[in-house]
Amino acid sequence: MLAYFLDFDGVIVDSINECYSTSFASYQHIYGALPNIEHNNIRRLFFKHRGLVRPVDQFLALYKSIIDCVNIESSIPLAFKQYINQIPTNEKKQFEETFFNIRKNDQADISKWLGIHSITEFGEVLKIQADKMIYILTTKDTYSVKLLLDHFNLPSYKIMGVDEYRKYGNKGLIIEHLLATYPEISKGVFVDDAIEHLDTVNNNKIECYFSDWGYGLNTNYPLYNKDIWFSQ
Repeated sequence: MLAYFLDFDGVIVDSINECYSTSFASYQHIYGALPNIEHNNIRRLFFKHRGLVRPVDQFLALYKSIIDCVNIESSIPLAFKQYINQIPTNEKKQFEETFFNIRKNDQADISKWLGIHSITEFGEVLKIQADKMIYILTTKDTYSVKLLLDHFNLPSYKIMGVDEYRKYGNKGLIIEHLLATYPEISKGVFVDDAIEHLDTVNNNKIECYFSDWGYGLNTNYPLYNKDIWFSQ
C-alpha cells in the first residue's frame, strides 16, 4: 500500500502570517522591541528567510540574525546557522513555550486566528482524492493542525506533530516508526518544503519530493506537483 507523508505549513496550509505575528510577539515578550529596525523591514526579512526555520525555537535564531545583519541581508542565512548552535537550550525552550502560549491565547478569538491562514493549491487538490493514506508530518502542534484541517474542510488525517518530532528527533525517524507500525505500507511518498527534513530519510521505500510552492529553497530533489499526485 502506498502512503503519503506530507508536511503541513507551506505545503497544505500557508501559515506564514500567523507564524510571523506569533513569533514576533514571542520575541518582544521576552526581549522587548527589536532595536532600531522598522517593523516593515523586520516583516520583509522574516518573510524572505522564513524557509530557514524548522522547529519553532529556530524563529529566535532568525530574529537574532535579522538584528545582526539588517544592513547586510545576504549574511542572514550564515548568521542563522551560527545562532542555531550558539543559543542556549534553556533560552530556546523559553522561546518555544512562549510561542505556544501566545498561539493558544490568540486562538481564543478562533475566527480571527483561522482567518490569517489560507489553503494552498495543493491543499485544495487533496480534497479531490480524499481516500489516499496520508500522514501529516509537522513541527506544528497537533491541536492547531486539527483546527485548520477542519476549517478548510480537509479530512482528519493522522497527524505526527511537534510532540512526535521531539520524541523521534526528525521526520525520517518518524517515517521509520510508521513503517514499522504499519507493515502494510510497502511504499511511501514524502513531500516537504525543507531539504533538511527530506535529508533525514534513508529508506529506499520512500520517494522524496520538494514542494516548490512552500517556504524553503531546493537543491537537487525532484519537484512535486498535482500531476504526480493524480498519477500515483
